[in-house]
Amino acid sequence: NYEAVRLADYESVARVLTLDPDAPDGIMYVTNRLGAAAGPLRQGDTGHRALYLDTRRGDAGVSTRKNITLQLDLSHLSAAERAALDRVFVQGSDPFRGFNWTGSGNEIDFNGRGNLDWAGLDMTDDGTGIFQLTWALTEDGRALDLVSDPFGFSEDSLVGGNGVDDVTPFIGWLPRRSPRSFSYKFYIITEYEDLLEIDGGDIDVYIQPGSETNIVFAPVDWEGLDPTLPLDDSELPDPTTPADVFDLTFGAGAFSFQYSNPAGERLHVIDFSYDLQDEWRDHGFILPLASFGTVDVEVEDDEELLFARIRSARRRDHQGMRWSPNPIPETGGVTRIYFRQDDTDLAGNRRVNITGNFRGWDGGAPMTFLGEGLWYYDLEVPEEAGITEFKVRTGDTWWGQGPGGDGNYLLYRGIAFATWDPWEPLPGDTITITYDAAGGVLQAASQVYIHLGFDESWDQVESREMTLVGGTVWEYSIEIPEEFNTSVNFVFNDGDDGWHSESGGVDGRAWRAFLGPFED
Repeated sequence: NYEAVRLADYESVARVLTLDPDAPDGIMYVTNRLGAAAGPLRQGDTGHRALYLDTRRGDAGVSTRKNITLQLDLSHLSAAERAALDRVFVQGSDPFRGFNWTGSGNEIDFNGRGNLDWAGLDMTDDGTGIFQLTWALTEDGRALDLVSDPFGFSEDSLVGGNGVDDVTPFIGWLPRRSPRSFSYKFYIITEYEDLLEIDGGDIDVYIQPGSETNIVFAPVDWEGLDPTLPLDDSELPDPTTPADVFDLTFGAGAFSFQYSNPAGERLHVIDFSYDLQDEWRDHGFILPLASFGTVDVEVEDDEELLFARIRSARRRDHQGMRWSPNPIPETGGVTRIYFRQDDTDLAGNRRVNITGNFRGWDGGAPMTFLGEGLWYYDLEVPEEAGITEFKVRTGDTWWGQGPGGDGNYLLYRGIAFATWDPWEPLPGDTITITYDAAGGVLQAASQVYIHLGFDESWDQVESREMTLVGGTVWEYSIEIPEEFNTSVNFVFNDGDDGWHSESGGVDGRAWRAFLGPFED
């Protein structure tokens, strides 16, 4: 058959064929699936589907389903470094969704940035830094438990796909029996859009006939991924060599430009400003590794001239929203609300408004720009005010990551049950949180847990057992991981259905201890 011509590459492959002289009516049917011992043969540049449409391909391959688990060992990376890995994935010949793009051999399924979501299969961390993927080889190229095709192009095909989530087959690839052999390789994309490829060539595998149903391959070490190399660009100094920018043009309400990154400067980014007068007024618009950028801008009717410049920079850490004092005194007063627009939906905007229930959620009051993407607004909170809710916006674009499902930020008056020390801890400090349940919904609880997470996204959130220090007073201490820079967030519960939080009654709230120093 089609693949059997390549058995010369696998001279040790053999199989005993047993003949049955007592077969009924002297007729014996022989099916030989020893073929597909080698990767699919391509003859010339005949297109990405030619392999599946060529009748010479035959029906060779596995005769029963084989579940296969691939493993990649990244346990030598720290938790912070692993958190900077946006995607860890595998690509290969069938059925690994790669090496099938052209007729030119093992060319991966993407050429540049555009098709990354189409290529390969995602691997997941088992919690120890070992990334795993369980996939399958099947007798008809289908596995309903792994892939589905809601569009009817190719029912449940293991091959192809426009993405890992919806896995719809790509350009009509057809389901076929999985070959006994395949090649694969591991890749990483960092959250800063670095594309990393494991050192060495492809890994070649041949599945012997009669092998076990569930095959787990030993973890592959990615020793070439140097854990001393920063994956977070906040660890890098400002770039020393500016990017080469050319073709800066303005038209149709947008600036467009092209640029090239200096060789050898990793995680190089572009900082764009179009609100220049006597100083650099950076509004937090930063482009990742790329060679082309377009920036939408607002041009007012009375503006005759905008200044635009591009410079090399390093991305600032996202810090979002914070305020001082925190919380507001019982008597109310003025609180200064800070908002950093970097890495938000309002990045690049040179007008930011704040609105909330104190303004009837209107178009908002203008915030004051401090520079480097940072804005502030002094909000007068009356003594009789309840919970103050707010978001920021520019036109129809809103930004909020508050604790409620609506994303509203919440301001409270008074301490209300919880204090912490130090009041503005630094990353790496140990913070001690004290909770006095007297008069609250957890007053009678025999055990209290603090439900705690970090920064606006509540990273590493989990419930942790507090220590009773006397009466109704509980304490918990934790070292703040170095990778967080905005806040420690917490609410309390009894380990069951009792919660003291923003949905927990009159005194309900979510507490945030802001980290210092805040760059202002």
